[in-house]
Amino acid sequence: MKHPVVSFLFWFSLIGIHPLLAQDTFLKKIDSLNQTLDRQSGASRVSSLIALSEAYRLVSYDKAMRSGLEALEYADSHQMGRMKAVVLRSIGMSAQNAGDFDLAMRYYHQSLKLLQQIGEPVFAARLHNQIGELKSQLSEYDSALYYFDKVIEASEILNNDSLLAYATNNSGNVWFETGDLNKAHDAFYKAAIMFGVFGDSASQALAEINLSQVLWQWDENDKALDYLEKTIGFARRNQLDDMLSKACSNIGLIYFFDKQEYARALTYFQEALRIREENGHPVPIANTLVNIANVDIAEGRTNQAISTLRRAMQIYQNAKVVNGQVRVLYHLGEAYQSIKDFRQSNAFFEQCATKALENQIAGYSANVRDQLMENYIAMNDFQSFLRLYGQYKSENDSLTEAHLQLKASEAACKLQNEELINQNEKLKVENTKQAYRLRVYHYLAGSAIGLGLFGLIVFMLWKKNRPKLSRNTNG
Repeated sequence: MKHPVVSFLFWFSLIGIHPLLAQDTFLKKIDSLNQTLDRQSGASRVSSLIALSEAYRLVSYDKAMRSGLEALEYADSHQMGRMKAVVLRSIGMSAQNAGDFDLAMRYYHQSLKLLQQIGEPVFAARLHNQIGELKSQLSEYDSALYYFDKVIEASEILNNDSLLAYATNNSGNVWFETGDLNKAHDAFYKAAIMFGVFGDSASQALAEINLSQVLWQWDENDKALDYLEKTIGFARRNQLDDMLSKACSNIGLIYFFDKQEYARALTYFQEALRIREENGHPVPIANTLVNIANVDIAEGRTNQAISTLRRAMQIYQNAKVVNGQVRVLYHLGEAYQSIKDFRQSNAFFEQCATKALENQIAGYSANVRDQLMENYIAMNDFQSFLRLYGQYKSENDSLTEAHLQLKASEAACKLQNEELINQNEKLKVENTKQAYRLRVYHYLAGSAIGLGLFGLIVFMLWKKNRPKLSRNTNG
C-alpha cells in the first residue's frame, strides 16, 4: 500500500455512490410533499412521509427523524408490515447520514427482523448489504465480510445476479482497505463485468472507480486516470453529482501525490468540494477539505491550510470519524512544521500518535516518530532527539534481535532437519538389511518346512510298505 495519508484519502472518496439533488431541489420537493400529505392515506401516505424524511436529511436531521417516526407510527397502527420495514430502514439511513451509527444499526436490525418474519428475502439481502457497508465504514471488516457473504449466499439461492454484483463490489472495498489488493482487483473487475452484462451503467462506473484505486496503488496511474476520466464523462452526461465528485477527488489525488501537478489537482478538488457542499454530506466535504489543505501546504498557503484543516476536524468530530481526526492531526503537524512552529507541530504529531494507538489505527507510528525527530533537530533539542532515537534504536534492535533469533532458530531447524534426514537414510539402509534377512529367514524356514514334509511323506510311505517287504522275505 502507498503512504497511509494517500490510501486513506483515496478510500474515503469511494464510499457509497448515490445520485443526489441540489439543495433548492430538495426544498421544492419538501414543499410539494407537505402540500399533498393531508390528502393521502394508506401506503401512499407512508411513501410520501418516507420521501419527506429523506428530503429533510439535507436541511434538518430532527425534521428527517420526525417525519420518519411519523411514517413508522402510521405503518405500525395500520399493520403495514412491509412498509414498516421500509420505514425502519429509511430512519436508519437518516441516522447513518448524520453520523449516529449505533442508532442506525438498531433501526437496520429491527427492519431486518421484520423482513425475515414476513418473508422478504430480496429486501433482507439488500439490507444485509447496507449493514455490511456500515460495518466497513466503522472499520469492522470481519463483520462487513460476514454480511456480504450472506448476501452472496442469498443471491445464489434467489438466482439474483444484481445482489451478487453489489456484494462482490463491496467485498472488494473491504479487501482494498485491509491491503489485499489482488482480491480487491478481482472483485472490482468481476463486479464491473456483471453490472455491464445486465445494463447497470451507474454501478458499473462505481466498480470502475474502485478498480482505478487498485491500479493507482500499483502505480499504474495512466490506467487509473483512463477509468476516472471515463467515469467523469458518464457522470456529467447523467447528472450524477456524487459520482462526479468522487471521480474528481480521486483524479486530484493522483495529480497531487504522484504527478506533483498542484494547480491541476486543486482544480479537481475544488470541483469536488462545490458538488459536495451543494449536496450537504459532511464527511465527504471534510475529505475534500483535507485534500485542498494539502495543496495549500505544498504551495506555501499555510495559514489558509490550517483554517481548512480545523474546519475538517470539526466535521470529523461531529460525525465520529476517528480515522479522519487522526489524519487531520497529522496534517496539522505538517502545517506547523512548514512554518517552523516546531513546538505546536510536535503537539499535533503527539496527539496523532496517541489517538492512532488508542484506536488501533496502523501506519502512523514510524511516520510520526520521523517527523518528531526532524523537529527536535531543528529545535536543537538533542536530548529529546536522543530519547526518541533511543526508542527507535531499541525497537529496531528488538526487531534485529528477533530477526537474528529467527535466523538462528531457522539454522537449528535446518540442522535438525539434516540430522533427521541422515537418520532416515540410516533407517532406510537398516530396514533394507532387515528386509533381506527376513527374506533369507523366510526362505530357509520354508525350505526346512518343505524338507521336513518331504521326509515325513517318505517315512510314512516306508512305514506303509514295510509289512509287505517282511512277508515277501518270510515267503
